[in-house]
Amino acid sequence: MKRILVRLFCTIALFAGFVSLIPTGVQGQAPQQAIVQPTELYRFNVSASDGGFLLTGSWQEGLAWGYNQPLAPMQMNRGNFAWMGIYVPPGPGWTPDPSAGLVPLHRWLVIQDGWRNYYYYSTFFSQHGSDYYYHGIQGYVLPANQTTFRGTPVTKLSSWYSQSYGYWNGTGAPVADAGFFIELPPHSSYAFHGTVCTVPGAITSTRFPTPPVFPTNWDVVFFAPQPPPPPPPPPPCSASQSLINKCYQLGGMWNSEGCYCEY
Repeated sequence: MKRILVRLFCTIALFAGFVSLIPTGVQGQAPQQAIVQPTELYRFNVSASDGGFLLTGSWQEGLAWGYNQPLAPMQMNRGNFAWMGIYVPPGPGWTPDPSAGLVPLHRWLVIQDGWRNYYYYSTFFSQHGSDYYYHGIQGYVLPANQTTFRGTPVTKLSSWYSQSYGYWNGTGAPVADAGFFIELPPHSSYAFHGTVCTVPGAITSTRFPTPPVFPTNWDVVFFAPQPPPPPPPPPPCSASQSLINKCYQLGGMWNSEGCYCEY
């Protein structure tokens, strides 16, 4: 009896170990997910003389583009956080839990007159002129009219435009942020074009490994993209019986899946 119990225990243990090795997606087809926190939003100057600014949650991306004039992270003007934050997906195609209310921040590279570069940002995807080149989703932010996120104040990201220098984005919006800090463009030729979005404060950083962290409930679950559906089955073979018989008469073997004769 003791020997039977030992064998039974070993069998159960081996089976449990085997099950634990099966990927989650195989066991229950649950989507792969990750917790994402807002990281610092950086602004890189494309050209000191011609203007243009890159906004990114990745410090390394700005350096990779060759923009050697990085500026300080963008400032918050509400709440206890110093810098603006953006939710950067863990990988291509990852999307936030819809209940969080985040929206994508799209980016376009604008090449004006064939040589001057600057960037345009919007939470709405649309077609623009032939000199606009879509770069995809920069990250995830909050709608332009939102004032708090899970009980904590958020900051507006404004858009300004100059015919000589292109687009520039700053902290706060005139009138809407009366009484709060509003960052003005570097030149008087810029005109206010509205609020792009609102953003939470930054909790993590891609420039420094251990930035100051404030307790918050801004964790957002992101889901991996679903794998593409399997291809449809091939259409049923409609070959006539006489054609199949002819195949065998000629020394072949009829392939019913591919609907052809093999020799």
